[in-house]
Formats: sequence, C-alpha cells, structure tokens
Amino acid sequence: MTAEEYRAVAHRIATRRTKGTPHGDLIKAVVARLVLVPGVEVIQMNTGALRAVGQGGRERLVRYGYPGMADLYVRARSGHVHRTCWLECKVPPDKQSPAQVAFEQMAQRWGDTYVVVRSVEDALRAVGATDDSA
Repeated sequence: MTAEEYRAVAHRIATRRTKGTPHGDLIKAVVARLVLVPGVEVIQMNTGALRAVGQGGRERLVRYGYPGMADLYVRARSGHVHRTCWLECKVPPDKQSPAQVAFEQMAQRWGDTYVVVRSVEDALRAVGATDDSA
C-alpha cells in the first residue's frame, strides 16, 4: 500500500459517520486532519480489555494497549528527521489520569514529545503543521 493509499483509507475511516462521544469525536477529527498532512503518520492507540474464548473453550481476559498510553502515536517527518509525538485528546472538563501523567513522563524520558490536545488546531501545532498543510 502506498502512502497515498494509506492516507485515503485512514481519512475515510476517520470521517465515517458514527454516533460517538465528545472524546471519540475529537480523536476522529484529529486523525482525519493529520493523515492529510504530508510527512505525518498517525496510529490510534486503543487500550482496554475484552473477554475471549481461549484454547479448550476457556474464557480469558485479553488486555491491549498500555495503561495511560496516549490516544494517538504520531510520527512527523521534516526532511530526513522523524519525530515521535504522543497526543492525548481531552475535552473539557477532562484532565489526565495519574496513569496518563506517568506515561507522559515516560515518553519525555524517551525523548518524545507528549501533548494534551483539546482541538484539531492544537494537534496541528503539536506536530509542527499549519492548517493549510495538506
């Protein structure tokens, strides 16, 4: 799949009409806009758990993601340099949980950028893009 094909698929998925939550709607709006920015790649990082039937028909709990992990993993390219940026989407009056603060500190120790975003414009600024980058 080419980068253009990936961007088209990601944009189509992010702009699907679904009945969501304000938090989910913000994530979708951010992804839909960022995938159109050249040099920016976005992966939504879901966390949680689900019950699944394992070997022998036994039910088991399968966890995915990392506690406190940011909503979006973003790689932004400028020339030959790539930068990792973790975006945590928050709608007022939401605040970071203790696990999210711990993940932010860990990401910063790695040398990554971590930004709490409350709008698409915040996300564009975080990755060093402008609203006319597309």
